[in-house]
Amino acid sequence: MLLTLLKHEYKYIIKSFSVVYALFFGITIVFKIMLHMFIAKDGEFSSTFTATLFWIFAISWYVFLFVIGLMTITNNSRRFKKSMFGPEGYLTNTLPVSTSTNIIAKIIAGATNYVVSYFAVALSCNILIIGIDGSGKAMKAISEGIGELFTEHFDYVFAFFFCSFFTYLAFLLFCYMLGALSSMIGGSKVKSFFIGLGLIIANIFVFSAIVTALDDTSALGIMFAIGFYYMIIAAVEFLIVHNIVKNHLNLQ
Repeated sequence: MLLTLLKHEYKYIIKSFSVVYALFFGITIVFKIMLHMFIAKDGEFSSTFTATLFWIFAISWYVFLFVIGLMTITNNSRRFKKSMFGPEGYLTNTLPVSTSTNIIAKIIAGATNYVVSYFAVALSCNILIIGIDGSGKAMKAISEGIGELFTEHFDYVFAFFFCSFFTYLAFLLFCYMLGALSSMIGGSKVKSFFIGLGLIIANIFVFSAIVTALDDTSALGIMFAIGFYYMIIAAVEFLIVHNIVKNHLNLQ
């Protein structure tokens, strides 16, 4: 049943992101052409219109980087709230599947969307620099550097991904939890806002205390400590969301 749920989640992601990715890569190609023109003319354009167009596409490219990163969280969170607590909730919560499986399917879909978005951004960056003088040597140096990291500093690489994964997971489940709490208290946005703000402030204080306590610890130790901290946070958030969906469901 998990695979069936994932199929529906991926269909929703494709529908939501296909236009965004198409626009992003369209802007990337135009920006690449204009960037090569900019370099070929030693940083000068033949007209003000061309220069303005260049900066419009440059800014648009950076804006899309932000939008894609933001959408991987907000889109998945809206999907969770709509399908669990909105009109779709009547169908979702009567399926012959456990509450845990429902939540896990959405987490996997959200994490997959994040990874795909990361590779989309990486591909866009490669498209931009390919063909620029010295880009081949730069790409080779980057590849060798990454290879060296994995072979000689694998513990740091593992710690970085461990920390990043659970930080992302905790943030995603935090958004799920806010949606679940909002539904439980009758959809009050004001109450949800203050609950979320209070939790964020508490997290900042605890996070700062952990970093301060580990001031003399190596970077490796700090990354693992932060990773374990957010692993615990994610587990607590999952249990809260699970409890609300299972025992305090209030469909909007």
